[in-house]
Amino acid sequence: MSATAPLPDYPAAGAASWCELNEFAVLDFHGEDAPSFLQGQLSSDVREVSEQHAQYSSYSTAKGRMLASFLIWRRDEHYRLLVSADLAEAMKKRLGMFILRAKVKHAIDADTVLLGVQGEAGALEAALGVALPQEVGAVAQAAGGSVLALAGGRCLLALSADAAPAVRAALAEAGLTQTTSAAWRAADIAHGLPWISVATQEMFVPQMANMELIGAVNFKKGCYPGQEIVARSQYLGKVKRRMFRVRIADPAAAPGAELFSPASGEQVIGNLVNVAPVDGGVEALAVFQLPAAASHEQAPKTLSRPGAPAKAPVAAPARPAPERRVARCGGAWPAGGRLCARLAGCGSPIAAANCGQYCSPTASNISIDTTASYSPPRSR
Repeated sequence: MSATAPLPDYPAAGAASWCELNEFAVLDFHGEDAPSFLQGQLSSDVREVSEQHAQYSSYSTAKGRMLASFLIWRRDEHYRLLVSADLAEAMKKRLGMFILRAKVKHAIDADTVLLGVQGEAGALEAALGVALPQEVGAVAQAAGGSVLALAGGRCLLALSADAAPAVRAALAEAGLTQTTSAAWRAADIAHGLPWISVATQEMFVPQMANMELIGAVNFKKGCYPGQEIVARSQYLGKVKRRMFRVRIADPAAAPGAELFSPASGEQVIGNLVNVAPVDGGVEALAVFQLPAAASHEQAPKTLSRPGAPAKAPVAAPARPAPERRVARCGGAWPAGGRLCARLAGCGSPIAAANCGQYCSPTASNISIDTTASYSPPRSR
């Protein structure tokens, strides 16, 4: 492929691939008080983060609305926070306001190179000189950077600027297809991994985006901004919206776009979180009201606000091949069946009927009988 040829969005079926992840940035926190400082700011239990284990997290306003989502890991004594690039400077400034006299230094690490790789472990291991982590959330440390194992058999590489060229060359030599980041975003969407950006700041309480289902919220830790709202939502059943995977027949659909239902008239019932192009449209993660997912009669079906010009419909993707996963309660989701969806409303039990745990509505074997619509996000 020539240097000027456009990169494909997706590799050929079954082909290993890699991409530059320029839509993300890395915040670096270090210092004697860095662990306690981050523990008091973020929704996850930062004490569980190590050089071998990463975790998702979020940062919210006092009203519990997310300002950013993160993937956190450690390298040496430095805490590394992966964040949407359009939020990096604002989050550096915002978190810096609360450091005060704490022994913490923080910065945007502009020298770190972020690559996403799927498949062909041998080439990576040879280039990095380290065995790749196998379990999702595990981290391996190489001389040239950190390797994080993510859902879908993917690896996130956070490399030094000196190490990156050799890794790129090794991937190319091994025959991996370089793509745009669209396939990476599509994989995040398929696995229910939301990323807050400028377009979706302050739209969602963490549970609306299923953040607690990916380990990004710890309900037993101490206080952090928005903790009271997040805890109240969890224990008093106040979460009225949840995140689902949908498909939109319009490539212009974007994060923050609004969803409508004929039953709700002018009332916005939800918003898009993340999108990835596919088949002339986009696949997306969308947060919308639970009745829209549980009831066909209340499902969002209109193409735009009542009386507005029609726009492309949103539809749930077809249910993929049956699979089995383990629910948090220890039960197994039925192969080919719907979830034990106290959230989705299908009523199918998994193991113990009183397990007390919500199962993820974004799991790939859920069936959502709904269509919806969108309009561009309002100016802020």
